[in-house]
Amino acid sequence: YHHKKEEEHLYAEMSKLNATAGTMVHGIMSDHDRCHKYMLSLENALDLYKKNKKTEYKLDILVMAMNYEQVLRLNNDKESNVVFAFANSGLSADIQGEIDKKCRAIEDDALIRNARDSQIKVLAGLCKKYGIEG
Repeated sequence: YHHKKEEEHLYAEMSKLNATAGTMVHGIMSDHDRCHKYMLSLENALDLYKKNKKTEYKLDILVMAMNYEQVLRLNNDKESNVVFAFANSGLSADIQGEIDKKCRAIEDDALIRNARDSQIKVLAGLCKKYGIEG
């Protein structure tokens, strides 16, 4: 749902600013597309492993998870250090307020909130299982 907020609201508005913003959005959307593809591949690998506990499916799970994490980390760095600053300086306060309002509506959606809370519980369980503070 994080990417959905950016893609449908922030990047849609940024694309209207100028050619530089459009190019920036195109590049960051490329990262998002790769994230979506890795997540789909990860889900497929998990489904295959559930049906047949082959070592190659475990490897697929690890590879897709690592690829996803790497692209997400790079994407986060680009957004935090370039894209958000550009949006903050280029978008008017009114447009930023509208984007914020739309994103809060997504956050308040019961289905999304339940899915997020469920994912956080899974993550907390994994952190506890593997002794990772989180």
